Amino acid sequence: MRSNININLANTLQFTNNSLMEYLLKSMKKLFAFMILANLSIMAFGQTETVSINQKDSLKEITTDGIFDGVLISKMGYKINDFYIAQEDITNAQVDSFKGKRVIVIGKLKIVKGNQSGTIQNISEDRKYITEPKIRFYLYKEPAGFISH
Repeated sequence: MRSNININLANTLQFTNNSLMEYLLKSMKKLFAFMILANLSIMAFGQTETVSINQKDSLKEITTDGIFDGVLISKMGYKINDFYIAQEDITNAQVDSFKGKRVIVIGKLKIVKGNQSGTIQNISEDRKYITEPKIRFYLYKEPAGFISH
């Protein structure tokens, strides 16, 4: 009789373990499906943020030439024509070598919106920065008698 009870108890425990395993497997499948759906929804609805980052990467390339005075204007950077070059985008050695020289600057245009409050201390104009600048000396010499604007 005892062995019969042990066998019944063993069968019951095995049945319980199988049921528990099936329950856990179903729960894990549901959890896995939920995780995949959550990731897909994040990827689908998170696309707008990625697009704005990609738009920053596709800035318009511009070229300007002029005399580089090498004067740091406040915290805005170095100015050449109507553009600024941020202080972190140019080394001190470059500033020293290009100072007072006519240079060509090629880079990407980044426009920083000005503060529209109109107070004197706040900058109300948009500022145009040249990011990732490539600076080189202007080597072209105008012909004699050439009048530049």
